[in-house]
Amino acid sequence: MRKHFKTYLVLLLICSCGYSSLYKTNNELLNYRINIIVKTETKYSKDRQTIKNYLYKKLSKKESQPSSLKLIISLQKNVYSLGLQKDLTNTRSAVNYNLNYTFYDKKGILSQGSLDKSTSFNVGESPYANIVAEETSSLNLLKSLANEISLMVMTLPTKRKIYP
Repeated sequence: MRKHFKTYLVLLLICSCGYSSLYKTNNELLNYRINIIVKTETKYSKDRQTIKNYLYKKLSKKESQPSSLKLIISLQKNVYSLGLQKDLTNTRSAVNYNLNYTFYDKKGILSQGSLDKSTSFNVGESPYANIVAEETSSLNLLKSLANEISLMVMTLPTKRKIYP
């Protein structure tokens, strides 16, 4: 009797686990080439090419097959001062990126969303140092945004089948 009780208890614990994942990581997406389109306010923006390069590094392989998968990104950049001193100068500025993305396959939208990230940098006396500080902050933010987008694109709902 005791042996049957132990087996029943083990079976009950194994079968009664109610965990089922809502999302799955689709590494099979890396087998297909994803067409990445980035839209910005300015036509010849360095940010456009930078985030596109970071995403290609994350979402593609050399042996990827052509497909109709498409990732459309709308990117907006804002640079603003964080405060003014008495002599109307500022010592810190911030960069903010608003990003909307939509991921498509042949049948329609697979996922969509938006991200908002910001960072700040010190403003000094040298104009060159200010430009370098802003560019470094922007590159770090774009790298972080590209990483988050690649994770969100690779993590898709389990119920939807992908048609590349």
